[in-house]
Amino acid sequence: MLGGSYKLITFDCYGTLIDWVGGIRHGLSSLLAGAGVSVSTDALYEAYLRADAELEKPPWRSYAEVLQQAVVELGRRFGFEVNEHNRRALVDSLPSWAPFADTNEALKRLKRRYRLAVLSNIDRDLFTHTARHFAVDFDWVVTAEDVRAYKPAPHHFERICELSGYGSGDMLHAAQSLYHDIVPCTRLGRDCVWINRRGEANNTGAAPMAELANLTALADALGA
Repeated sequence: MLGGSYKLITFDCYGTLIDWVGGIRHGLSSLLAGAGVSVSTDALYEAYLRADAELEKPPWRSYAEVLQQAVVELGRRFGFEVNEHNRRALVDSLPSWAPFADTNEALKRLKRRYRLAVLSNIDRDLFTHTARHFAVDFDWVVTAEDVRAYKPAPHHFERICELSGYGSGDMLHAAQSLYHDIVPCTRLGRDCVWINRRGEANNTGAAPMAELANLTALADALGA
């Protein structure tokens, strides 16, 4: 069981609640199918991750712009034409990115006991599409568009305190990404749980309160 008298559980969305990797890889596969070049999806995905990380650095740009500019970078890298249609391949695929199988049942359990919030590197309008996949309504949603910054910058974590009126000790953050969430939480002294869906090694020095395989394990650990 996790200790602490938490009032609010905050979540990263894409990668923690939503299968971001599956969504990105499916979008990239569709892009590749129409590109007329021979590149593995794995190579395209690894190149996408590098482009995404660079594009999320200041100055801030919308996540829709990040996704589109990443496709432009991939076209340059792998030598395929980027037109208006395929430039939007990832943006247009995002509404279909699905929750993990455990997400909604765990959220329903947690909602009975806690207030819930999303802290996400996303645009408001894009999250509206994703919200339709969830079986609960979140009490608060903080997007990159709201704070004009992307995690691991601290702005999301600061804004949720302002919106909710809760102190950092009243909150527990749950996330899959070490880089975007667990490392900054550790730096800020925030309680956090690593949802290690992909069985990764933690070589960052970040210290989550617990490492759990999925959200079902989180609901169990919180006695929800």
